[in-house]
Amino acid sequence: MENSLEYIQSLINKDELEEAEIKARELLKENQESFECKIALAKVLAIKGKVDEAFDLLKEVIKQDSNNYYPLYLLGSIKENSGDFDEAITFYKKALDLKSDNGQINYRLGKIYNNDKYKGKNEYSSLYHFRNSILGDNPPVKAYLELASLEPTARAVHIIQNGINKFPLDKDLIITLCDKLYQMKEYETCIQNIDLAKNKDLNSFELQILKALAHYRLKQYDQAFNELEQISYLNLHQEVNLNTFKGILLLESQRYLDAETILKKAIANDITNSLGFDGHVILACCNLRQSKHEEANKVIEEIPLSINFESPFYFFIGYPYPIEIDQYFTEAINGVISYKINDARKARYFKAIYTYSSQKNQDRLSTTQLEEVKKEYVNSISLFDRESLYEIYDCLYSVSMDLKDWTDASYYYFLSQTYSGNEDIYVEIEPVLVQINKSQKNIEKLFNIVEKVISEVAIMKVVLLKNVFLN
Repeated sequence: MENSLEYIQSLINKDELEEAEIKARELLKENQESFECKIALAKVLAIKGKVDEAFDLLKEVIKQDSNNYYPLYLLGSIKENSGDFDEAITFYKKALDLKSDNGQINYRLGKIYNNDKYKGKNEYSSLYHFRNSILGDNPPVKAYLELASLEPTARAVHIIQNGINKFPLDKDLIITLCDKLYQMKEYETCIQNIDLAKNKDLNSFELQILKALAHYRLKQYDQAFNELEQISYLNLHQEVNLNTFKGILLLESQRYLDAETILKKAIANDITNSLGFDGHVILACCNLRQSKHEEANKVIEEIPLSINFESPFYFFIGYPYPIEIDQYFTEAINGVISYKINDARKARYFKAIYTYSSQKNQDRLSTTQLEEVKKEYVNSISLFDRESLYEIYDCLYSVSMDLKDWTDASYYYFLSQTYSGNEDIYVEIEPVLVQINKSQKNIEKLFNIVEKVISEVAIMKVVLLKNVFLN
């Protein structure tokens, strides 16, 4: 029947709103006192943005039937969609007073309390309503997903599993479950659940990536590679990323020639440098493991000196799934650092290794290596332009601090801050001053350093700095 409430709802579901409005008005004209017809028209009007008329209709319904929760829920939805969250909460809570076990109302309240306006202030309220939603009548799938996002990972898995029991064919729930299992390092269970999803014809790009990553974490490189081979690329960016991942898997499987081929393809296709030279680093490792030092050096030399390598070094196969490749970077740089390269590049490589060891707080360089870093940088200062001097002096400051050479540390610190553009270096020098006083008990050393900086860099703020300390 074309003028039935069910027909109007079907038109709404198909987004045929113009026709839905016409039919709803016709039905209300035939049944002017029917609050069901008023609600049907109000829903269409609210979706179309005619909120004032919708609001008035719903108010009429409430006058007719004050025990009906649904018009209050719709009023809350209108206020929520317009960003009037306080009013929305008021209407939702009134609706909840009449229908306390309604999963959808609790879900909407949870969503509001979890938005930026309320987050942190009403965190428990958000959890409370999401929990009531999944325990209530006809909870939406999203209630499980939202609640899981707020709970610790182990509890989140339990919540999602309950959601899958209720909605066994919902792909978002299954992807979230596998993602949580992967985060918990339950790699084998993650793979098992992905295989179960495949049996339900619920496979997806995300699940294929997760399965490959899980195999990779289990050092099952061939299985991971085979999973990637089954993925259809959606665009060139994905192809570049997946081929780089394949290169890592082939490298770890000691299939070096195959790894070289696919990594070169990834680098050639990476027109926008979305990899940030990750492919170069891995390809260099591949060359080094075959004792192809000349080729490795050429690959690394393609990376501009302006690139700053900082730990942690991640390759993102797909957000948010990073693969840590620090070990490949340090392997590549250490492998080429002994090769015949110019001093400027060698100094940059030394800094990269030094920075990595500092950031990761492990495998710190020995005193001999630190002295070598310092020597290489001092010898290469003249090779750098003025814009790069801050970087050199900052490294020399850090190395000198590690060597407990406080005088040089102070000297290089002043120089680094001079070239950095920092106007308040006298504030930040305090830790170095403390070390000088403790170790040498002679502040004249500091004045000599400032004089030396002034003689080398004619910048007024350094002169002012000296005056500050003299005062």
